[in-house]
Amino acid sequence: MRIEPREAVITDAADVLSPVIDHLRAADVKVTAFENGVPHEQIVHAVAKAPVAVIGGMQFGMTEIDQLIETGLLLRAGIGYDVIDVDAATANSIWVANVPDFCADEVADHTILVLLSALRRLPESMTTWRTKNNWHVTAELPEMRRASSIRLGLLGLGRIGRLVAQRANGFGIDVVSYDPNLTDSEQKAHGASPVSQSELLATSDAISLHIPLTPESKHILNRESLAQTKAGVVIINTSRGGLIDLDALDEGLGSGHVGYAALDVLDGEPDPDLDHPILTRANVLVTSHTAWFSKQAARQLSINTAKEVLRFLDGDRPLNLINPDARAFVSGE
Repeated sequence: MRIEPREAVITDAADVLSPVIDHLRAADVKVTAFENGVPHEQIVHAVAKAPVAVIGGMQFGMTEIDQLIETGLLLRAGIGYDVIDVDAATANSIWVANVPDFCADEVADHTILVLLSALRRLPESMTTWRTKNNWHVTAELPEMRRASSIRLGLLGLGRIGRLVAQRANGFGIDVVSYDPNLTDSEQKAHGASPVSQSELLATSDAISLHIPLTPESKHILNRESLAQTKAGVVIINTSRGGLIDLDALDEGLGSGHVGYAALDVLDGEPDPDLDHPILTRANVLVTSHTAWFSKQAARQLSINTAKEVLRFLDGDRPLNLINPDARAFVSGE
């Protein structure tokens, strides 16, 4: 059944999501859009009586969700949905959905890019000769590794993890994975040898995270788990910042147990601590949550997000529901 009124609220990141706004308005949807930095109370008040809210990075916890009167769908314009309290939404008969199919190639490419940069110590190779004003600085560079000599451990073998495995195989890298949601044969079919989490930690030369952030996975890399890794391990995170305890990682880098870290995401996003000491280390490569971005990915995100909003307003179920049974209480589905 078509939903009226045909309204949607863009809770934040209106600049990035401006194509979504254009798509929806072209389909005669009334759109209220907010830039970053608007007080939460103002946004929640606008969302409360709207059928659907499109969320960039704003936190929607129980306090916000309990105020929603007419809202039927909280749509995360992106892959990760940890900013939304799914349990609270389910309790209020509100669907939660995400938009996962728009940047898997970009994130996989970025993961391999920073892995190779870590192995080849690209930042030092680019700057040492300049700072020394000397072309012959090979003896002063950190140890470099041949890609085909390492084992890459993938924590998670979903859409992006599979593409990383595929790319890593092309470099002759020994790829292992831990994903309890897949059978051994499924993991092998995607180019990774299945191992236990403890074996992955203990035997991998590089570890890359490709799992969602949940209460169970928060700080999955902490002092205890990092202590189980090989000396000199490379840690890569292009997934969610909260998967790594930055203080523990900083300690590992300082002691030399962790050889290198490549981080596209930081704990505390969307407002991480940019004064954290880990960000000053020479053996840390940081990009500001840009692994997902390309012209093509941004366009696909906009199209897919708008399609999900229109699908819902037209009375259909969104394609990528996180809690598909939530609205059964009110719709009889």
